[in-house]
Amino acid sequence: MTLKNTGRTPVQLVAISGSAPGERHETVSRTLRAGAWEVMGPRAGDFFLLDIVLRSDSGRAKVTVTGLS
Repeated sequence: MTLKNTGRTPVQLVAISGSAPGERHETVSRTLRAGAWEVMGPRAGDFFLLDIVLRSDSGRAKVTVTGLS
């Protein structure tokens, strides 16, 4: 999944993935400035991308999905 920071503030993305019930792994992206993009997916060895969490110092963030693979 390709995500683009379409907001004005820097944001960090956290992909939560797993391969079995109850199993959770977090992968944290680099800090994305406005206009930057990142490809996120399950961690190596995991089968499922369960959630993507946005983290921003301002508490406001906007990210748009720009592609799926």
